Amino acid sequence: MSAPTTPKIVVAEEGDVVLRRRTHTALQQLHADGAWRADEVAAHLPEAADLYGAGLLDRASTVIGTLTLLTPRGQRLIGSTARQAGSVSRQLDRAYTRLALKELGWSVTPDVQYLRQYDRTGRMTAVMTPFAGEGDSGAALVIGKMPGGFSNTGIRHLITRLRSNALRRGFWVILLSPSARRGQQLAATHPAWLKVIHVVPRLPQASSQDDLTVPIFAFKGPGDDPVIVPETEQLTLERLAARGHYYGPLWVSVLSRPRAARVAAFRQALAVDRVISGHQLFRLYGLEPSDVHDVHHVDTQLKPVHSDAAQVVHARFYVSDRRLIQRDVTFLSHAAGVAEMRVLLNVPPDPSRWLTGVALGRREFCKPDAVLVTEFGRTAVEYDTGSYTRSVIADKLGAFRDQSYEDVIWGVPGEARRERLAQEWDLRVLLTRWF
Repeated sequence: MSAPTTPKIVVAEEGDVVLRRRTHTALQQLHADGAWRADEVAAHLPEAADLYGAGLLDRASTVIGTLTLLTPRGQRLIGSTARQAGSVSRQLDRAYTRLALKELGWSVTPDVQYLRQYDRTGRMTAVMTPFAGEGDSGAALVIGKMPGGFSNTGIRHLITRLRSNALRRGFWVILLSPSARRGQQLAATHPAWLKVIHVVPRLPQASSQDDLTVPIFAFKGPGDDPVIVPETEQLTLERLAARGHYYGPLWVSVLSRPRAARVAAFRQALAVDRVISGHQLFRLYGLEPSDVHDVHHVDTQLKPVHSDAAQVVHARFYVSDRRLIQRDVTFLSHAAGVAEMRVLLNVPPDPSRWLTGVALGRREFCKPDAVLVTEFGRTAVEYDTGSYTRSVIADKLGAFRDQSYEDVIWGVPGEARRERLAQEWDLRVLLTRWF
């Protein structure tokens, strides 16, 4: 009789996970690398399926393919402190920088590590590049950012922070970007020390966006018939209200239609809202991902409530324009929150009544996320994940007042913040959960 094999991981009754030393070491390396490609996971974590099941690993779909990263639980298990723990975007940026450097063939050599003293963030990588020339050796501080590279504001912060040292010490500052154009014009004004380089690392075929085998959320297909009928309408409304989704007649009318009509309603809404989450696809339209397989989307995980760092949700965001995939996930989740507010307000996806502020460019601070047009005038609509400070709220309300909006409607994902803002600012505040 063969000896029993040692389990790859052990999950105790209390939910604690015990790992082999080799697995623990591999997860620490994954944390340092940010995220891994499918071939890297296969090479270093043969027990990956068990780690996904234990909630230690997750997948995120990015502009360069699907990557595997540690969940907050996985980060805590390997001993990462709150300060060391990285957000999803930070982990993916580290992975992108690492893979882009590999694609470019640039080396992280010991003789250039002295440059790290000039990086106060600790997020840049010191490498040797082929850009050696008169007055410099080719040494560089490099950082990459997904999904669309650095904004001009971010580049200006880097210029302020690093320009004098880069010129005095003779090293390059190089920004890596999946976008071919973003930031190039601004970088061209500092040709002596700053470069923005477009690079898209080539990932193995198995790491394509369609290889996301972990479900986005628990799903039960509703079939071709209407999702709700008059006999179940009230009960369904009560159940959703208990979960914080206070829907009305518009929602009922959509889910009372056959599947083909619901697909058409989804597409009409997406043309107006610009971004709709996978959770909303199911909850608002009773549809499965296969019903809208031709719609551009991105899969990721994020923290939807600013004050609740422990809550991480898996999300799919459907977008009306492929270029929106390049936007940061916080932008997409914000847009999905605005879309949820439209449904909560019982407003049909009519561009003459609902003017969304979601665009391909940057959101403007002084403009609301959407404008509701009624016979009584224009109402400013604003979604807030909980990150707005009192001064930001005051500035926004002042700006909306100066633009002669008749009213303001605020949306937040947390009940406590909803009650607090309603009392402190005398606002109509909606509990708004796109997830």
